[in-house]
Amino acid sequence: MKNRRTACEAKSALVLLASALALPATAMAGTKGSVVVQKVETRGTKDAREVIIHTSAEPTFSVFRLSEPFRVLVDVNDARMGDATNLMKIQDGMIRYVATNQFVDEQSS
Repeated sequence: MKNRRTACEAKSALVLLASALALPATAMAGTKGSVVVQKVETRGTKDAREVIIHTSAEPTFSVFRLSEPFRVLVDVNDARMGDATNLMKIQDGMIRYVATNQFVDEQSS
């Protein structure tokens, strides 16, 4: 199993994880994707936090910092959600929660 670590050391309140799929509009969500997001967990010390994304293979991904409210978005390409929890409420002063979503790219036929 491959692990991808994304460190978040900001005094933020929100981390958002999205798993995106590039599929035709007729495809059903969750049926395809070469990488499976198996588990998401957080670890940290007093001053720093890590959000660890466990995947079935080495992922291709993009990281975006968004504002108002501040959050970090990790887009895992060609992925599908496995048993990862959809919403983890952390509420530790740095991270409020970690959310996962899966999207289907609606392409015209």
